Amino acid sequence: MKIWGTAAFAQMRLIIMRRALPESVLTSPTRDSKPVGTDVDQAESLLVNPLKWLLTIVVGWITAFTVWMAQVGNHGNRVSKRGLVLLILPAFLLGVGLATATASTPTQSVHAASTFNQSAYNASSKKATWYIYTSLTNPAGATAMGGAQAYLDSAGTLHVSGTAPTTALANSIYAASGSSGFKLTDVNAVSFEGPTVFIDKSLGLFQRFTNLQKITGLSNVDVSRMTTMDYLFSSHSSNTTSSTNTNALLTTIEGTSNWDTSNVTSMQWTFEDQPNLTSVDGIQNWNTSKVTSMASLFYMDSSLSTMPDLSGWNTSKVTDTSYAFGNMSALTNIDSVLNWKMQSNTNIQGMFQNDSKLTFGGRLNWDTSAVTNFADVFWNDTAITSLDLSNWNVAKGDDFSQMFRAMTGLTSLDISGWQPTSATELGFMFYGDAKLTSLPGIDGWTLGNAVNLTSMFQGMSSVTDLPVSKWQLLANGKTNITNIFWGDNALTKLDLSGWTISGAYGASDKVFPTYVYSSSTLQSQLKSITFGSGWTGKVVLPQFQLNASQYGPWRGEKHDKANVAGVGTATETYTPPSTAADRVETFRFAYDIIAKIVNSQGQAMTLADVPVTVTGSDGSKVMSGNTGADGTVTLAMNSTGGDYTASLGTLPGGYDASVDTATAKIDGADVEVTFVVDEQNDADLINQYPHAGGHGTFLTVVAGVLAVVLGTTGMVVRRRV
Repeated sequence: MKIWGTAAFAQMRLIIMRRALPESVLTSPTRDSKPVGTDVDQAESLLVNPLKWLLTIVVGWITAFTVWMAQVGNHGNRVSKRGLVLLILPAFLLGVGLATATASTPTQSVHAASTFNQSAYNASSKKATWYIYTSLTNPAGATAMGGAQAYLDSAGTLHVSGTAPTTALANSIYAASGSSGFKLTDVNAVSFEGPTVFIDKSLGLFQRFTNLQKITGLSNVDVSRMTTMDYLFSSHSSNTTSSTNTNALLTTIEGTSNWDTSNVTSMQWTFEDQPNLTSVDGIQNWNTSKVTSMASLFYMDSSLSTMPDLSGWNTSKVTDTSYAFGNMSALTNIDSVLNWKMQSNTNIQGMFQNDSKLTFGGRLNWDTSAVTNFADVFWNDTAITSLDLSNWNVAKGDDFSQMFRAMTGLTSLDISGWQPTSATELGFMFYGDAKLTSLPGIDGWTLGNAVNLTSMFQGMSSVTDLPVSKWQLLANGKTNITNIFWGDNALTKLDLSGWTISGAYGASDKVFPTYVYSSSTLQSQLKSITFGSGWTGKVVLPQFQLNASQYGPWRGEKHDKANVAGVGTATETYTPPSTAADRVETFRFAYDIIAKIVNSQGQAMTLADVPVTVTGSDGSKVMSGNTGADGTVTLAMNSTGGDYTASLGTLPGGYDASVDTATAKIDGADVEVTFVVDEQNDADLINQYPHAGGHGTFLTVVAGVLAVVLGTTGMVVRRRV
């Protein structure tokens, strides 16, 4: 049965081909007839989704069935099974093949360039000449001779023709001779409609148009000779001393997906400060293997909420990504950079600064061993709640200032394993991170080069522990610690025993958090500060204002108030002793309960090691201690007020207590409580003769006993006589 030669089968093949191939392929004599560099949108041809894929196969089946029925009618009998298979199988396979081939073609958002309309140019009253460089390798001054033709339509689109392949567009465009109607300010869109070339000296061409909103037809542009794209689409020019925002209205940049950027070494400020730009699709295909700088690449592009997949970018030679994605206030995710090769990078300052909606879906697996500048990296990234940077090598880091500043949503930060031994600047590093409760991993830091710790932990109002006791600072003690713990109200203790500080810090320097009875934001819970032998500079201790006229005191455990001036004032100042050993001191805040043991005569009882326990108004244990050799104990309550009960514990043998509990109300002063204890024989006599009392009763009883004995003896003598 001769199926392939029939008109019906030819019709079948035509139907399938028309459905499977783009119209341009069917109607154009060659693919080369398209403008140079035009992106072919395979997604628009056929089968961009499973429904079209299935439709192609179904059409093949229906067509084959139609041919089969025709053959049956022509021959008046049934077609054999073998003939049926030979009929249907090729149609089916052709449909599947076309569907698979087309469906497997990668799809991307592409935009075909328009073709320059010479007739429209000739008729236009708003013509321009875009100057060119006549040499691609050694460009001299720009010239209008042979320049690109351009005309402005009524919608404000500037249509630009192609140029000779040996020339490149300059950054100059002027009204054509005899065309007085052309104005740069009237241009809101530029359409490249013929092959042209950009070289490094072309930079600045878009900054000419102050109202430019859209650039299309960039698929016609050859950028293969460019080594720098600095400021290419930026709202600024490279001449920052004289330029202002020139084209900060860009919303659309189309046709860059086929650009050959293999020779580009610098992409600084390429898309910088375009607040209306919503897409940079196509750049994911760029070759960045030679790029060394991406500084401020998308800086201040505040409408870009998503980025193309940049995981394919080769960043192995990039040394600077400072502010690359900074101030992108709409950006929500950029996880495609999580595994970038960063081994050459030395500067990541402000890389994600002020990205208030940004979050990361995983750990930033970067090799940061060469980075020296970590300043501002995540500053004001308020949406990030958890950040794991535990694998970062920060040994060469010099500047960490403001690195995590104002991350107000951050509840977990893993920087364990860090050792910033080269750091000199750490000011404001964790400033304002109000939800962080701890900073595990900082306890082993060696900061022998640290010059500035100003406000490093300031405003961390939820942090309960800062393990910094072993930190080694500048050997000369000149590290600046102004405001370092100011506002850290949840801290209850600070151990600074390893610190070397020689500078003097007054009340205005606000080294420590403070307590002010009338302010809800100044309610420090700090009760203990430990200084070491290396602390030689004066420092104002935390202020505790209990009421309008009263301040709580700080007391040294070893030297009490001996080294504190202005006790109980707003400027209690610690002056470290001259002897190193004496400078090892822990200061505690507020008032004490002083318990002592006396006998029933009010005389001190020198009973040592008697336990005393203090409970709060709810019955819970607050403090305990043992009496010293003098029968007293001072219990450091670290409290500014409250009602307490002091209880005497087990006494040594031979003693009984007649008063073993006492109430203590702390109200702006230390409180003394007294327990009454007597030797057991004294106590028994007191119980028997309560009105006589004390040792006097005992002597009276003894005298009475002697009198009775003597009287009895006399009676016996008399009887014997």
